[in-house]
Amino acid sequence: MCAHWNSKNVPHKGWILIDVVDIREDGQPIDETEYEKCMMCGNERIRYVHIIEHDYSGDSAPPFRRNRRHLKVGGFVKQY
Repeated sequence: MCAHWNSKNVPHKGWILIDVVDIREDGQPIDETEYEKCMMCGNERIRYVHIIEHDYSGDSAPPFRRNRRHLKVGGFVKQY
């Protein structure tokens, strides 16, 4: 899983929020939590994972990616 923030073929706007997932179970210790990595910026300690979707239907998308695409990102990235 790589960080897509600097990729010219990945849009930075127009994403739709699908879901927000808290990956820490109730009562689970912080040091036992397996955090997610943000697929957009690469931050490695995402607890609240925002599942976002984009259509990639424009000319900026490579032909093999002209379909719906989901990313797991942190809340800060999702705002863009």
